[in-house]
Amino acid sequence: MKRNLPLIILLSSLVMGCTQHKTDMPRQLVKALPQYPAYAAANYIKGRVDVKFDIGADVLSPELSLSVRAAPLFDEQVVKAMAKWRFEKDRPCKGVKKTFIFSPSAP
Repeated sequence: MKRNLPLIILLSSLVMGCTQHKTDMPRQLVKALPQYPAYAAANYIKGRVDVKFDIGADVLSPELSLSVRAAPLFDEQVVKAMAKWRFEKDRPCKGVKKTFIFSPSAP
C-alpha cells in the first residue's frame, strides 16, 4: 500500500485539476456547429481550424482569434457558427481553445 501512495496522490491531484478547470468554464447556453463548405465537400478537401477565444464577463459571445488557418473557406464557417454561441454571464474565461476538424465523407 505504501508503494502505491505516491501514485494515488498523483492521480487524485490530476482528477482534482480536471474537475476544477471544468467548473471554471462558463456554461455554454447556445452552440452551433460549422457547416462543411460545399466546395470543400465536392472536392474532398480536408481542413482544421484551431481557435483561441476569450469569454468576457459582460459579453455572451466569444471574442475569436484563429491560430491555425487551413483555408479561408473553413475559417469563414467556424466564425459564422461561433458568432451564434452564447455563454452564461459574469463568468469570464481567457484563452479557451477549440479545434474544428473538417473531413469529407468517402466517395
